[in-house]
Amino acid sequence: MLPSAGVPAKRIALAQIDPTVGDMAGNAAKIRDFTGRARAAGAELVVFPELALCGYPPRDFLDMPEFVSRCQAAVSELARPADWSRGVSVVLGFPEAAEGAPPPGLYNAAALLDGGRLAAVGRKSLLPTYDVFDETRYFLPATSATTAPAGGVGLRLGLSVCEDIWNDKRFWDRPRYERDPIAELTAAGAGLVVNISASPYALGKPALRERMLATSARSHRVPVAYVNQVGGDDSLVFDGASMLVGADGAVRARAPLFEEALLVVDLDGSRAEVVGPDGVPQPQPPPPRPPPRGPPGGRGRGG
Repeated sequence: MLPSAGVPAKRIALAQIDPTVGDMAGNAAKIRDFTGRARAAGAELVVFPELALCGYPPRDFLDMPEFVSRCQAAVSELARPADWSRGVSVVLGFPEAAEGAPPPGLYNAAALLDGGRLAAVGRKSLLPTYDVFDETRYFLPATSATTAPAGGVGLRLGLSVCEDIWNDKRFWDRPRYERDPIAELTAAGAGLVVNISASPYALGKPALRERMLATSARSHRVPVAYVNQVGGDDSLVFDGASMLVGADGAVRARAPLFEEALLVVDLDGSRAEVVGPDGVPQPQPPPPRPPPRGPPGGRGRGG
């Protein structure tokens, strides 16, 4: 559906970056740079991956108070009023230290920076402990999902982190968890579900992920902005493939595999542009190919 005459479409940007674990200053500089480029392209909301501020996976660095303190300081600095973020809402991932919380005392969180302040924090509800993941060792699970208005884009955002979107009972034959945070977000009035991710690559996973996101958007009747990081850390490789999925389950726009990119897209799908790290526009990639044999229902998954 195209916007009414004279009414501009809401424009967002998905910042598919390659953060460096432990380089808070360098990652913050990249967040400023990509936000500035998105703002120049007319975006009103810019979304970065899971734990983009400290890099993923930080693992035992999270046991160091100095590491966590540097993350907190970097978030506070980014939240201050500044020209690079004026008039734009920003969502990014960071480890949140929760005062008075039981050990380990941290949440895997999504920060909403809006109007020169830290406007809201959404905490990851579903913590994977299978395959390459061991998140309950480092984080506490959120007990509720978080929605918050984003003044830049004029929508109520549903803030979710990676695994939170991997438990749709309409898609998986055997869900791993009792809760469905996306259902909670839409019930709370989210007009756009934002999912920030650090989802490692596996054969066939980009196609599986796209089918899963389409099912979630369609079944909950809400658009989904999914942002995944790229690059390699330790034994993990991250493929990106960020996308905007409409409330009808159709993919409005895709970012490429395995490279940094800024995907600028109108929520109605009337305009989409992929900008590479050199600032040159690129064609949108085709849909990912499924593996020769898809994973059986409920298996072969992984946030």
